[in-house]
Formats: sequence, C-alpha cells, structure tokens
Amino acid sequence: MLRRITTTILAFALLMTSFAISTGKVHAQRDTTTIPGTWNTAILIRNMSTSSASVTVNFYNSSGTLVKSYPTTLLGNAAVNVYVPGLTDLSQGQYSAVVSSTQKVIASVQTSSVAQSSAPWTAFAYEGVDSSNAALKLFFPAEMKNFYGFLSEIVIQNTSDSTSTTLSADFYKADGTKINSSAISLGTLTKSTAKTYAMNDTLFSSLPSGSSGLFGAVITSSSTPIAGISNVWRSTPTYMTASYNGFSTGSTTLYAPNLMNSLYGFGSALSIQNVDQLNRAIGTVTYSSGLVESFDLAPNAAKTFMQFNRNDVTLPSGNANGSFSATVTVTSGGGSIVGVVGFSRPPELNGNTTRGDYAYYNCPSVSSTTVTVPSVMSNFYGF
Repeated sequence: MLRRITTTILAFALLMTSFAISTGKVHAQRDTTTIPGTWNTAILIRNMSTSSASVTVNFYNSSGTLVKSYPTTLLGNAAVNVYVPGLTDLSQGQYSAVVSSTQKVIASVQTSSVAQSSAPWTAFAYEGVDSSNAALKLFFPAEMKNFYGFLSEIVIQNTSDSTSTTLSADFYKADGTKINSSAISLGTLTKSTAKTYAMNDTLFSSLPSGSSGLFGAVITSSSTPIAGISNVWRSTPTYMTASYNGFSTGSTTLYAPNLMNSLYGFGSALSIQNVDQLNRAIGTVTYSSGLVESFDLAPNAAKTFMQFNRNDVTLPSGNANGSFSATVTVTSGGGSIVGVVGFSRPPELNGNTTRGDYAYYNCPSVSSTTVTVPSVMSNFYGF
C-alpha cells in the first residue's frame, strides 16, 4: 500500500560546532554563516498525528551531496530532539536538511553558542518550512546593514533534489523605491543546497548603511521553489542574535500578539511588507490600547513601526502595562502584507546600556482554536 509522504524543509544551513568568526573576506555567496561565534544546532520534530510516523532527516553539504540520513520513529503526538553534534558520524560544519515523514510533522530549529570561555553567549531559533510553503519568490520585511549596529544575512535553500536554480535579489525602501537599479544576481543554487548572503558583502555595496540601512528584500528563484530565513545580529557593544522565516505569501490581516514598550527594559518593533506585485497595500495598525496608525505601501515596500522611544504617539508602557498587541489590516488598495516583530533591550530603556536579549517572530495571519508549540523549555541546559 502506498504511503503519503509529508515533507518539511528546514531552511537553515544547520550549524554543528562550526567556527564562523569573520576573517574580513568578502564573498558573493557563502557556505557558512557570517555570525561570529561557535554554534550547535538542535532540531525538534513533533508528530502531529495520533498514528506512528516514520521520520527521516537528510543532511546535505554545500555541494548538495547527501552526507547523513537519520531515521527515527515517532509515536502519535510524540516529539524528538535531534541534537546535531550528537550525530558523531557527521563532521563539524554547516548543513541544510530535509525532514520527511509518513505523517504530518512540524519542526523547529534552535541554534546556540557553545563556547563557555568566550562570547557570544546567545541563541536563536526559527521554524521548519513545510514543502507546500516553498515558492519561487520570498519576502523579508526587516533586513539591516549596520542599522544601529545590526547586520542581516539571508539563507536560501533550494528545495529541489534534482534541479539547480538561479537567484536574484531586490531591495526596497519604505516608500517603495527600489534601492538597486537592476536585480542583483546571487548566482546558481544547486539542488538540495543552501547558501548564505550577508548584507555587508561587496555584492550588496549599493545598499544603504547606518541609520538608513533598514529595508525590505525580495529573493527570486528562476526555476525551483526555495525556502529561506533571515539571521539578524549585533556584535557590539554586546552580542545579540535572532532569526525569522522568509514569507512566500501574504494576507490582508496580520496579528502581532505580543508587543512591548519599556516592559522590564524590553521594546519591540513591528515590520510589515506589501508582497503584492501590482497593488498598493493601504491600511491600519490597531493596537489593543486603541491607538491606530496608518500605512500606505507600494508593491514590495516595507515599513517599521517602533513601539518604544516614540514622541509622536502614546503607547502603554512600564512593567504593569507595557505588554500589548496589535492587528494589522489592509483596508484598501488590493495589496497583501507580511510582518515580523523584533524584541530587544535597547539603551534608551536600560540606562544607556545595551542588553543582549534579542528575538524575532513571524506575525500569524490566521487565528485558530488550537495552537501547537513545538518546543517549550524549563531550565533545559540553562534554557
């Protein structure tokens, strides 16, 4: 009897005790991350069915060669934590992975620094990408190039196991102006491989830097569906890392369930992007406090709304009231939006001292009576 295979693509080139300290070299595309540090990765996979699932994790190197298959069986609703350094026959390095299962699964990827004697001491995470959500075009609403010290890199994975593709990138300001006059070629991405594209590489020398170095990105694949994530980090005055998933489609409604303003020193930023290629996205950001802000985004344009250090609007703040939510709605124009929320403990809220706490999440576009959280920790190796 034929069995239906559900595939989840893990869109990050997985890290296993791989030194990634910058050497000052510049690259058009990279096989490894540019984030300073030594990193380990764990993949948490949960079986969403009540039936037993046969699961296989395939690891690929930068040439697209299958270097390791990890089979396991998951009982109904069970989960497994695949600690990549525990796979002793997989050498140190950076990999991409594909999780295949006979039942529907979800997966999250968690990466943490491992050196106990030197910085950085930090971690970041993202969600595995279901194969049905891979696409020819991906959107990233919050890319940075030395934006108050923050840098971004985009990691793209070719989900085809048989065909290469050619990638290109375009970048947009908040007003919809395309920063690069013509598409930036990212080269060829062979089957089953992942490549890293850092905003501080010479390939992206035309992008603005500093206080204007915040923009939206669109990555286009010529022939095969791709999956991708963005890693964002800062190395001075303290180490901070975070990650979010790229988007393949948008909607007319987004939810930001957790925003912060001076909550124990935390502040948030909501970044949205119009992913429609023809129509403007005109709408509102309605906060749970009642405040309403408006937006008018041209195709591909991205805009960021800060929830802290604002002089033009009043938002709830402080430890008692500084946690709130928002609904983002397209009311006219025909556009479609995506969004992410970033959290940090900025100097403005912490006595002019920058703290290392940093995180991102993708804004959901639908509500549900059931929400699955694939990974929850309580003092799990310090997490």
